[in-house]
Amino acid sequence: MAQEESQFKRTFRNIRLLLAFVLVHLTYNPEGLSYYHWALKPWWDGFFGKGKLLGPHSLKAFVGVLILGGWFMFLRATRRKIGALGILLTVAFFATFGWVLSDYGLFPKMGSSMLQHLLLMVLSLVLSLGVLLPEPKTKVVVTKHDKVPTKQGSEAV
Repeated sequence: MAQEESQFKRTFRNIRLLLAFVLVHLTYNPEGLSYYHWALKPWWDGFFGKGKLLGPHSLKAFVGVLILGGWFMFLRATRRKIGALGILLTVAFFATFGWVLSDYGLFPKMGSSMLQHLLLMVLSLVLSLGVLLPEPKTKVVVTKHDKVPTKQGSEAV
């Protein structure tokens, strides 16, 4: 029974990691197949007169709300597990680690697209920390209440 539950938890965590990866890549990816390229960039270009606002705006707004909800869910779960400072330190860790590897020539020479994909994978990992890390154990504190002394001659109820 415990092994089945453990297998279920592992599968659930893997699905959540995959969902974080999909969410990040649906929001933006260097291939141009993302919400940013489909809805935000044309709107931005059209707003400033560089292009035309085409397409189903209601669908773009609906998909944007779904993506925003996904980001909210993952960020909230991650913040609950490691806190805002933990998120910041994790991102700083990966950024400086990549910098060190690059300075010592250990980082492979790659194009901008490959580097963007690598950064998106790291962002997916940071987002999924909220589901990958185990639940923090809660500490139960029991206090002992002393009896309150009663006055002599009065009966305790």
